[in-house]
Amino acid sequence: MRNMTQKLLRKWMYGRYKAVYPHSLCGFVDTEAFFRFTNEAVDQYEKRKFERPLKRLDEQIAPYKALSLSDLPDVAVHACVRAVTLNPSAKIWLCGSFVKGYALWDGMPQNRRFAAMAYRKHLGMPLNVSDFDFASSSGLTLTPFVIDGYQYKTEQLRCPIGTTEQILIDMYDWDFSKLPKSEHAEVLRLYNERAFAKLVLMHDKYKLSMNAYCCKTEGFMAWWAYAINNGIIS
Repeated sequence: MRNMTQKLLRKWMYGRYKAVYPHSLCGFVDTEAFFRFTNEAVDQYEKRKFERPLKRLDEQIAPYKALSLSDLPDVAVHACVRAVTLNPSAKIWLCGSFVKGYALWDGMPQNRRFAAMAYRKHLGMPLNVSDFDFASSSGLTLTPFVIDGYQYKTEQLRCPIGTTEQILIDMYDWDFSKLPKSEHAEVLRLYNERAFAKLVLMHDKYKLSMNAYCCKTEGFMAWWAYAINNGIIS
């Protein structure tokens, strides 16, 4: 019975081998060595079948990989500022799909969405909006948040920190020391009124960062919120 089962398994594997190598002249041989040969040949075929399109997809998402906070979409900057605000004494890295370039979020550019969805489909990943993954040597307090009706989840990963596919969340991206104390009350008023355009003028006037802002963004407002909530602007 055992020999019969082995023979059927070998024949099944040979059938798979012929399906992917139809022009092969190898006939069926009922030996363990031939079974290993056909099994390895099919494995190699499946590996090439998977890796060829993956290489092309990697090239498509390469321009979207992030090396610093300035490379991230606005929703990711918002998530980073929230994470640091909730954990002011922790050293935190952003990791996962927003760094690797295949994240999905509401309102993303169509060409980037197509590239990310193709990549995720090939890897069998979910196609809903992406979570935010953070790494730290400390235990983090993280909460979900909502932007434009979409809820984004946040999670701390148990992984090595400081690797090449992680971004240290450096809150010195903005230098609030350049903002004169005499402007603090005005900033507080503008922030409470959500006066985005006037806050942009304030940002540009004192060169608080190297970033250029032209449209209303949650990430831009999150920087002001961070400074206000932490007493940097009072």
